[in-house]
Amino acid sequence: MKSIFDTLGNSLCRLRLGIGQKENPDMGLSDYVLTTFKQSEGQLLESRSKHFLNALKSILDDGVEQAMNIYNQPIKQ
Repeated sequence: MKSIFDTLGNSLCRLRLGIGQKENPDMGLSDYVLTTFKQSEGQLLESRSKHFLNALKSILDDGVEQAMNIYNQPIKQ
């Protein structure tokens, strides 16, 4: 990410997905972030894929501000 920001600056748009909290507080953040998804996490991502694609489409069609207003809401389970 640092290399991307160094090259492009901070004016780019990012679509970020949350990763939740570490189960083990002693685990390093980079180790946690790079850990393979659990089966349940993979299933959750798959079930939300249409939502993520709609958010990306909204960014492209409606702009970042509008998309953020719609998609930066907590997911209702």
